[in-house]
Amino acid sequence: MEMNNTAVFMPLDVAQFLLSAEDHITALLINPSQARQTDAVAASLRRELDGTELVVYTWPELLPEILDLMEMDMAMPRLLAVILYIVIGFGFWGTVLTMTMERLREFGVLLSVGMKRGSLSMVILLETLFISSIGAVGGIALSWTILKLIDPIHLTGSSAETVLEMGFDPVIPMSFAPDLFYTQAFFVFLIAVVVFLFPLLKIYRLNVLEAARS
Repeated sequence: MEMNNTAVFMPLDVAQFLLSAEDHITALLINPSQARQTDAVAASLRRELDGTELVVYTWPELLPEILDLMEMDMAMPRLLAVILYIVIGFGFWGTVLTMTMERLREFGVLLSVGMKRGSLSMVILLETLFISSIGAVGGIALSWTILKLIDPIHLTGSSAETVLEMGFDPVIPMSFAPDLFYTQAFFVFLIAVVVFLFPLLKIYRLNVLEAARS
């Protein structure tokens, strides 16, 4: 006889009545508003429940296999993120390279009239940071707007049925945690600092006479 595994969901009070276990539960699931708060919440609960028979576990402690699968699944997105940052870096470097080579005569004139190389380097650094800041802020605003428009994603078809069988709603909400956005701006800032090394070396090795006649 073929039997199908069927999950039954019911309110807590109904389940307690059917099992004659009023005011009793076997487990309590706490879902923090942010996943990164899991360890802090667990540590706080352990301190509060110290000396009792209650035990607090985080989901990675209960489901280490799923954590390993998630780490394997995140390997490819992380590799793609690294490749994307490399592409951004080369695009940024090409912009700064063009800007620097087209202004060699201007740099030569400024140095010939008495401007210090350090001051000129600071001007170029500020320009580089200004360009990167515009790109970072614009990217954050555009990505936030797009995510807001598609939030949340509702699964349909077989994907929705699979998620429902696992006891979850077939909905994928978007995360708008601030660090997800300003972390990208920080990486863009690091790329800008690295790219700035080229015009910096160019300015300090610049021959004033040759640059002024170019």
